Amino acid sequence: MKERYRDKNSNYCYENSNTLVNKLNIKDEKELQKYEAKITAAKLLGLRQRGVTGDFDVKHFISIHTYLFED
Repeated sequence: MKERYRDKNSNYCYENSNTLVNKLNIKDEKELQKYEAKITAAKLLGLRQRGVTGDFDVKHFISIHTYLFED
């Protein structure tokens, strides 16, 4: 897998790593990816069960994206 951020010590990553700073303080990139996949799948399942209604315009798609990936 390609590194997301080439320069270690990016302002967006933990020191000496390419792992993005995150709310759970998970510093291992693979562990973070597993968590992100699980939480996103759970939120997507919730949306599918409730159904998605609305205008489906740009603002609506942005709100869906925000809901899915905010965590």
